[in-house]
Amino acid sequence: MASQPWAGVAVVSHDNWEVLATECTPQLSSVDMQYRKLGHMASQALLRMMNGEKETGVVTLPCSLVVRESTLGA
Repeated sequence: MASQPWAGVAVVSHDNWEVLATECTPQLSSVDMQYRKLGHMASQALLRMMNGEKETGVVTLPCSLVVRESTLGA
């Protein structure tokens, strides 16, 4: 019998909202989508477009896995 009810189960969220991810038990592993950087890049593109510059194409950002207790030992 497992000593923890979540033993053997791995859970990962997708937005790395630290308030939620670090305050739950066990702490939640999460994919960091870099929303702050994405928002900054979007606002800069918007300002350039408002100044008459053209914006084309797709911008991608790398994401990363933030490993916490919810996936350790699963």
